[in-house]
Amino acid sequence: RVCGVGASTEGGLVRHLGDSSVTTVRAAEPSKLARAVGDNARLAQRLWLLSYGVDKSTVDSKAIEAGPKTISVEDSFKPTELSQCERVLRVIAPDLLLRLAEHLEERGTWPTLFTVRWRSERLPDRKGVVASAS
Repeated sequence: RVCGVGASTEGGLVRHLGDSSVTTVRAAEPSKLARAVGDNARLAQRLWLLSYGVDKSTVDSKAIEAGPKTISVEDSFKPTELSQCERVLRVIAPDLLLRLAEHLEERGTWPTLFTVRWRSERLPDRKGVVASAS
């Protein structure tokens, strides 16, 4: 997946190119890539460069000094049972807690919002459920 591609652009890539992978974006003909992003040649050029790791955008040094806005630990899987999800959470939760502790030690701050997202095609009753605690 190309970094910085939102849902709408990704949908266009999938519709016109078959998927939104870096490999597909790299291999796409310029006109076809532009058509996939709403006939926007400039955006197509930017995506093509990003697919090769070329990003000419400026870096905000203040943002770097401030530290990360988000800390996350992720795992992608296709669960068929809730117990599988629970096993994955038990593995990744300690890593997240360690990263939060490191952030607290380095920055002296603790997050004001903690979010867990669950999206699943296989468990429709849980699809899109977002639980937050602050």
